Amino acid sequence: MAEWWLLDAKTQSGIAGYLDGSAQRVLKQYDAHHDENSLTAAFCQELVRESIRLNDTTVSFEYRNFPEQNEEHLLGADGGIVITIATPDGQVEKTVLFQAKRLPQHRGTRSLSIPRREAKRLKTQIITMLGWTPESIVLGHT
Repeated sequence: MAEWWLLDAKTQSGIAGYLDGSAQRVLKQYDAHHDENSLTAAFCQELVRESIRLNDTTVSFEYRNFPEQNEEHLLGADGGIVITIATPDGQVEKTVLFQAKRLPQHRGTRSLSIPRREAKRLKTQIITMLGWTPESIVLGHT
């Protein structure tokens, strides 16, 4: 039997639409954000702005930035996002660590690149995050 918290395709699509809408609102102001920290904070503020209700499912987001001076170095992550999913059957929380990078806008995905030194640093950050949890991602802002 499937886990009770597994969501049907329609609900998953609704959540994806909310994420896409949040990202699009931030990307409209891309040039006003001069680094990935500003972009990520704006995106996460969009996520936490309101809970979304899809039929009998409520989804909410929480976000925490990790200070560069201490926590980011230890975790390899810029921050974490907690997703809370509540249905009539119960509630589950899922957490993802993330490392954010601001890449040039208006370029094809396959033509994006970062300097070798930054790529090496990102690899180290990813390995560090994965040492804490497999639920780790890179947010590539383009």
